[in-house]
Amino acid sequence: MNSDIYLAILVVFSIAILIFRGLRFFSWNRFSMILVLASCMIAIMGYFYSERFAELLRMASGTYLFTIIIFVFADFIVDWISAFRNRARPDKTVLKKAPYLLEISRAFFVMAKQRTGALIVITCKDNLRPHVDGGMEWDAEVRAELLMALFAKSSPLHDGALIIRDGRVKRVKAIINFTSGFKVPFGIGTRHRSAIGITHKTDAVALVVSEERGEVSIASRGALVKVPNEQEFLNLAMRALKGKKLA
Repeated sequence: MNSDIYLAILVVFSIAILIFRGLRFFSWNRFSMILVLASCMIAIMGYFYSERFAELLRMASGTYLFTIIIFVFADFIVDWISAFRNRARPDKTVLKKAPYLLEISRAFFVMAKQRTGALIVITCKDNLRPHVDGGMEWDAEVRAELLMALFAKSSPLHDGALIIRDGRVKRVKAIINFTSGFKVPFGIGTRHRSAIGITHKTDAVALVVSEERGEVSIASRGALVKVPNEQEFLNLAMRALKGKKLA
């Protein structure tokens, strides 16, 4: 009987790991294929060992199953608690001076999880026209839903930079002109180079989501800093907009 219980625990444990790893490291499309694979495996086991398999799953229920789930999903639970504790709290300064930052923050961290790249340049005092080419003129309120739609991988406006001026979206799919007259970290992509370049030559603030790494960064005064959560994003973005150094 003990060996049966251990076998049942092993079965559930294996399935839980498969689902967890799929959620953790794969996109939803790939994860759906993993679920199909897992379902096929279970169906095959059920076909050949229907009574035995059902018996094993029944024995693995209750305390054993609860313990396994907690153990397997421990990292996910810790990350969720950490994200909840570090969630963006509406700051009075942000709400008063740059309320659109809350919308950008909300959109950026969703896009980071989805590995959707994005580049937003916020105009301060300097004129960006000498450093920006192409794109389409726009005039819209900054909303998280709009940003996610514009930067969606299926959107024709996905590439290029989105320009914000006076708290509104003013241009999309803009091309940032940058030269090699400044230092950039090794291995960064075009969005990050553009962010460093435009902030090196102007007082603008650039906000970036990495499509490859799923990271959010802020560029100001030619410096690029990664931010781990929404609260830190709001703090550093406000600091940059005030003309202060990021670090």
